[in-house]
Amino acid sequence: MNISFTKMHGAGNDFIMIDHRQPFLQEDKLPSIVRTLCTRKLHIGANGLILLEESDQAHFSMRYFNRDGSEVEMCGNGARCTMKFAYHIGACKEKAIFETMGEIYEGTIESNDEISIAFPNVSLQTVSPYNLMNRTMYSITVGVPHVVLFDDAMYDATEEDFHLFGEKIRYMTNYFPNGTNVNVVKRTDNHMYIRTYERGVEEETLACGTGATASAIIAQLFQHKKGPTTVEMKGGIVHIHFQVKDTMISNITLTGKVFTAFQGTTTI
Repeated sequence: MNISFTKMHGAGNDFIMIDHRQPFLQEDKLPSIVRTLCTRKLHIGANGLILLEESDQAHFSMRYFNRDGSEVEMCGNGARCTMKFAYHIGACKEKAIFETMGEIYEGTIESNDEISIAFPNVSLQTVSPYNLMNRTMYSITVGVPHVVLFDDAMYDATEEDFHLFGEKIRYMTNYFPNGTNVNVVKRTDNHMYIRTYERGVEEETLACGTGATASAIIAQLFQHKKGPTTVEMKGGIVHIHFQVKDTMISNITLTGKVFTAFQGTTTI
């Protein structure tokens, strides 16, 4: 079978984009197809694969699959890539709403290759502090579950030590039944620097959009970091805006550049 695709990335998170408005991939074979196409060195290679499909309640639907073949609720940088992809194939205009596993998001084509994604409100009740491994950390769900901790030493750790640390927290299912993404933050006055161990990719990734958003929110709630936040990751920079009022986090937006790497056709 020949598959046409577009390879895109946002802040270093790379994705295989497929126009699936007229479905042609067998549903039961999707996990295997995703694992094959996302394998680096042996195939296209990517952090994940995104199917753009028709929707009855939005301009389009985004289905996001991690590299391990699991389908999950959301990917922030993947959503930004999907918005640009949808615009270029004529599935939407500069502003659009899209769905992913039942949730509705809003995308906007900004300028200079920047794409913004507006998230649904997040309840403060989803935020929980933990004391694990002699560290204070916070769990929050921003589309998908995240654990955020502020630890300069772990941020500066070797790739091997960071992997082992992130993997251990990711699989603490007594605390996080569905597993979790892990974000380690290092802060300066005007910047946040983040490293992420990503669930479903099962290693450190160059960036994580929902992780950047989660970290910015936690920084304001518990580290008294006010105002819009610039988050720098190994693969690039994103900007986070939101408001906290009463028991709700609202007007959440994730903004950053999106790039098209190449287009092609592959055979599986």
